[in-house]
Amino acid sequence: MALSALVALLQYPCVALVRGPLHGDPFYVNVGLIAVVLVAFVSPVVVARECQRRAKELGAAGTPLAAPPETETPAEVPH
Repeated sequence: MALSALVALLQYPCVALVRGPLHGDPFYVNVGLIAVVLVAFVSPVVVARECQRRAKELGAAGTPLAAPPETETPAEVPH
């Protein structure tokens, strides 16, 4: 819903830009939209690489959040 609202807000200024200062030539608007799409495609790659880097750091340091296998968890303790 928010994405459609954002597109609707940007549609009129893009058309006005093409009809006004660009004199009917949408080349620069198209280049700008392609740049936005490329940023949107690159973002998940950057996030995935950061997750892999952090997972590697956790693996090298030993995961402090995981309990050692020889300790009992509270669910395994008899009452």
